[in-house]
Amino acid sequence: MPGYSVEESADIDPNILIKHICCICKMLVRDAVQTISCGHIYCRQCMFEALEGGSEACAECKHIFPGEPTENTMDRKCYFTDGRINTAVGGMPALCVNRTNGCDWKGTISEADNHRSVCSLY
Repeated sequence: MPGYSVEESADIDPNILIKHICCICKMLVRDAVQTISCGHIYCRQCMFEALEGGSEACAECKHIFPGEPTENTMDRKCYFTDGRINTAVGGMPALCVNRTNGCDWKGTISEADNHRSVCSLY
């Protein structure tokens, strides 16, 4: 699943928001991984799909990923899970994307998936 819709984020400073955008899907990063070589941020799924598709370089700066391709794409040692980014994004305030249709739910990004599964307007 790609990142979270930026529409879901509520009143977040754009300067902070831009630091948490996936280099591929251009959405608020979901399950963040950071490249070892250049420090750019990706959704884990976006990184997986890029590596599976044969990508050898960062989508943002074109820096070549270190390490050799492996049989299991996710075993390649060119990125790491970024817990700090995951915590920051998960704690960001969120609103339902259907707020213009009458849903007044407010929560955090980490709670948004659960809300989507019960919101009558989805």
